[in-house]
Amino acid sequence: MARMSRRVMNLAHHGDPERPPAWRPHRLYLGRHDPGPGARSTAAVSALAAALSARGIVKGDRILVHSKNCDEMFWSMFAAFRLGAVWVPTNFRLMPDEVAYLATASGAKGFCATAIFPIMPRRPPSPALEFIWRIGEGRRSARQSVSEAIAAHAGARGRECRGRL
Repeated sequence: MARMSRRVMNLAHHGDPERPPAWRPHRLYLGRHDPGPGARSTAAVSALAAALSARGIVKGDRILVHSKNCDEMFWSMFAAFRLGAVWVPTNFRLMPDEVAYLATASGAKGFCATAIFPIMPRRPPSPALEFIWRIGEGRRSARQSVSEAIAAHAGARGRECRGRL
């Protein structure tokens, strides 16, 4: 029988913001060239992974993300990948009923949506969702923001996914 690795490998390993190009020139680097902001991105991804872990997100769970391109959207992607969770992005131009369908069909446990999304301050798009976080500033709601979750877990590191998916 041929030997095979049991190590999980995904985009979090290839585009890791912790490793600048000088360390891994053959790999994709999504951080910034200035070590200051790149380090801030790494800390945000680690804190967000810890926050998702604290909310019970584990390998195989789905996180629905409805946002325009922004730092928090990319941080959510890398945090989900670190945990082995499934990152489910939506098209930002979808209507609330379409996003509700995706939330139900994907079985998402968590939902991160931009604060200006019409469904954000009202009811959740799916009864299966365990938490909803808003992305960015905008209309205030009682919902916790991704930035607040990152701040609450600053310095923490989420459990990394090890083993098979």
